[in-house]
Amino acid sequence: MPDMPPIVRVVCLAGVTGLVALASAAGLASAAPGQAASPGQSASPGQSTVSPDPARVVVLPRGATPVVDGTIDAREWRAARVIKVGANRELRVMHDGTYAYIAVAKTPGAGPGWGCVYIAEPSRITVLHASAQLGSALYTRAPDAKTWTPQNEKYDWKPADRIVREEGWMANVAPRGLPNTREFAIALRLLDLSSDSQPGSAVSLPVALAYLVYDGEDAKTRSMVAWPAAVSDGVRDEKLIEGWNPAGLTFAPETWMRFRLDESGRR
Repeated sequence: MPDMPPIVRVVCLAGVTGLVALASAAGLASAAPGQAASPGQSASPGQSTVSPDPARVVVLPRGATPVVDGTIDAREWRAARVIKVGANRELRVMHDGTYAYIAVAKTPGAGPGWGCVYIAEPSRITVLHASAQLGSALYTRAPDAKTWTPQNEKYDWKPADRIVREEGWMANVAPRGLPNTREFAIALRLLDLSSDSQPGSAVSLPVALAYLVYDGEDAKTRSMVAWPAAVSDGVRDEKLIEGWNPAGLTFAPETWMRFRLDESGRR
């Protein structure tokens, strides 16, 4: 089984934060009985071979495995593609053959931040939430077929080593790293991608991202980074980003982005 990415685990007990560095560990475990399938497992045949708008496809260069600790080291991310998402705001994306990596960098604000990556399948949307804790939410289409309903109102919070083992993704959690940065590691299989795919052909499931951060310590003003920048659906819902999982949201995955793997190592 593939190795898990190097991670830093933050353990909070009775207000005391302990940082436990974790080396690469065993491979990903399969979902427990009764657990919802991971994104990509229920995708319809040919899901990854659709022909989306080329303007909505981002090629992921292949690079070395970074340490997911919220500190964006230029040496670790030197192979990444840089995506501008506003003035002085950027994402960095790449893969290592097993995981896709997304880093949010140079966002405004000085306080705590919440980050969410959204992965869309035909009948459901998975939300990967990272703040002071990590957890996943699942949305399915409501009976009106226009809105989406959360299947869990509360998160089953998990430490980084457990969530990457059980669900195939992880991120750094506050306060590790800088407050306005976030690094995600997402197994390629969750995106319906594989390093065995023919380079330049298969594309991922639709993906979007939102990052919400306080502009100051008073918690009265906040800034948001969203990708794609023009997204205007539930991806931007602040309650969702904060981890409340509201009902009645609308999503338009056809306006989101997709990834394609580049195995050449070139940007």
